[in-house]
Amino acid sequence: MCLAVIHAHASRNFEKANMTRKAAFYRVLAGNRFMKAGLKQNALECYRLALPRYINTRWDSIEDHLCAILSSNTSDRNMAVECAHRLLRKCDNQSEINHASFVDNFVQTISRFCTDGESCSVLLPVPLIDAQATRVFCGDRPQAEEVVPVTRNIAWVDLERAAFQVLAGVSSIFHPSHLVSDNETDNQLVRTTPPGERFRVEVSLWNPLKTSLTVQNVTLGICDVRMKKDSENEQPFTERDVINRITLLPETSKKIISVSVLSHRTLRSSTEEFDH
Repeated sequence: MCLAVIHAHASRNFEKANMTRKAAFYRVLAGNRFMKAGLKQNALECYRLALPRYINTRWDSIEDHLCAILSSNTSDRNMAVECAHRLLRKCDNQSEINHASFVDNFVQTISRFCTDGESCSVLLPVPLIDAQATRVFCGDRPQAEEVVPVTRNIAWVDLERAAFQVLAGVSSIFHPSHLVSDNETDNQLVRTTPPGERFRVEVSLWNPLKTSLTVQNVTLGICDVRMKKDSENEQPFTERDVINRITLLPETSKKIISVSVLSHRTLRSSTEEFDH
């Protein structure tokens, strides 16, 4: 106990002298002594103050040690979730056993702060999403019997313009429809999905960990849903895809998945988020 107090005082003096690395080191020592003496809250405060000095340094093992203790013991929800999140970073010094235990720790940390009936909105650190490979489809795929074999090299926009002018006349102003969005399209434009057709998002998932990763109940979350006047009480979507289970193998495993929602009204979309 006395040694813990001495280390704590030493850390404060080193902090005043702008010797931050030594201050953090002695805070860890003080935290260890306080923990052995049964003074848990004092120990957690020492670890909390020491952690910033070890983040994104070569001292990965110390960072992992502090994050594991804080995520499992602190009553500060934001601190606990942040530490559990830090443990799931890609790190060469971590083993398969480390990553497996850190995944369990993350789930336990989230569960600890989610009471019955309460939803926890937490951004999962894994699996990673390849944003450049994400594609959005505003409408259903054509049926196989509707696909016309390609006989000439005609750009889709030219074919669409020709069909529009047949129906509306050559004097009408043509605006191409934007049915697909990817990293090469103008994604500031508002897309429209016809009523009764699916709004789909295709993403590529990657597991950076050294242990297999299983994700359950994957759905597509639509941000900021606004219903038209006189339709506020209606449910915006009549169907929503749910992928029950996805297993990603360690490190190199990539998997492309597609999730969608179906609405009986026209769906205009400008932002989307992937939720799992």
